[in-house]
Amino acid sequence: MSKFKEGENCMYTEEEYDTRNRRRGSFPLRDFLLKLILIIIFVLLLVWLVPWPNNKSLTDRIFNANVQEMKNAALLYFTEERLPENVGDKKTITLQEMLDLHLLLPFTDKDGNSCDTQASYVTIEKLEEEFLLKVNLKCGDEEDYILVHVGCYAYCQSYICEKQEEEEETKPVQTPIFTSKPNPTPNPSNPSDTPCPTCPTCPPTPTNNPTPTPPPTNPPTDEPTPPPTTPPTDEPTPPPTDEPTPPPKTPPTTRPPTITYEYEYKKSVPAGCVTWGAWSNPIVYVDADNLTFGRWPKLEVEDLGSSYEVIGYRPVKVTVTSENLVQVGTYTETLCTEYTYVRVNNTTYAVTSGGWTDAGYYEGYSAPNDTVDTHYEFVRINWDVCGDTCTNHPYLVYKVYKRTLVQKAADNNDSVSRTCSATRTRTIPLYQIQTTVKTYNEKQYAYGNVKRYRYRECATYQEASTQYAWSTSQNDQSLLNQGYTLTGNKRVKSK
Repeated sequence: MSKFKEGENCMYTEEEYDTRNRRRGSFPLRDFLLKLILIIIFVLLLVWLVPWPNNKSLTDRIFNANVQEMKNAALLYFTEERLPENVGDKKTITLQEMLDLHLLLPFTDKDGNSCDTQASYVTIEKLEEEFLLKVNLKCGDEEDYILVHVGCYAYCQSYICEKQEEEEETKPVQTPIFTSKPNPTPNPSNPSDTPCPTCPTCPPTPTNNPTPTPPPTNPPTDEPTPPPTTPPTDEPTPPPTDEPTPPPKTPPTTRPPTITYEYEYKKSVPAGCVTWGAWSNPIVYVDADNLTFGRWPKLEVEDLGSSYEVIGYRPVKVTVTSENLVQVGTYTETLCTEYTYVRVNNTTYAVTSGGWTDAGYYEGYSAPNDTVDTHYEFVRINWDVCGDTCTNHPYLVYKVYKRTLVQKAADNNDSVSRTCSATRTRTIPLYQIQTTVKTYNEKQYAYGNVKRYRYRECATYQEASTQYAWSTSQNDQSLLNQGYTLTGNKRVKSK
């Protein structure tokens, strides 16, 4: 017997089959695999799109900062007497010259190598009305430059400065200013005891005054007797003996006085510092001090940043290689009595100046070499010139001595001149110019970043208080803008 009902189709579509399986609680494997593939694709796209961090931006910032330092040093160096005079003229200063003049500290590239001190330079060119400054820096395989327009502008703090972009002036916004002293709490029962405040007031609002009663305008009720139209036949009527009734007089109405009221305002003033004391001298600190910078009611602490400077000394050994006069022995020879003789590298000389004389000093990054008439004696290393780079390139200082020599004549008399008065047998020192290596124990500057801060204390501290003010207006915008509010009290304004 068939399990299908009559008229029912035994064939299912794929959609009908999935629907029937879901209804029965089955879990299709195909859906699971499809979702897993989509998740893997999403993760791969995310990894490909998210950029990995690099240090190029930091290197670029350091390089650009060094260029700005060269620009600032050049603005200080090119004073009036060092600027080109004619249009088109140029003057140049190299990075090495800046270092020699102590305008800058040495730059290094991303690998720690010193920047090229000869290929790095600053050039200033005279234009029609200003100057064009070119700053070029080369560190390793990286080289770039900037162009800056400079001149003697009105806003310059030094002789020349960088040209600034013109900005539109902003009109200042006028804000009403009102300062009042705290008024004592008024006594409503005795308004005359409250002092009159000095705050600005609005003009008083006029009061509707009653209209005075006008004088009577009605004429007398009795009309005068008309004159007779015909001449009287009888005797004239005698004049009346009573005086005429005067017109009624109404006294003027008295105008009541105008009463002006003042309204009380108040404002809460929080506690705070009114005036601050002087800043302290800069104080060195380290991160372990855990300082907190900012302003509080009675104290303010400010971070002054860090600077690269000398923090101490460290012992170093400096090795110097040079050519020096070295005595290797003596020999005996009959020579003139007028001269002192020396023999250097198998050549005999007569000393005609009397011996070694002081000839000043020699300074440089390389050691000088002795000659037959010049001798150098090491004095010290000038750490101020080369700073923390002196270990690799020491700046040497030598004392210089000189003498005048004349080579001995090649004749039988072994004399220097033909006027040799006498001869005698003498012991002559033998010298040779040899390469020597000397090591000097020195103390080198140790550099580091030094952090500093300063602080100041509150000189005048004001406790929280309430200030009062009076005004003839219940809508005084000047007081309202300053934070005052109406208290509901009022008083009659004193005259």
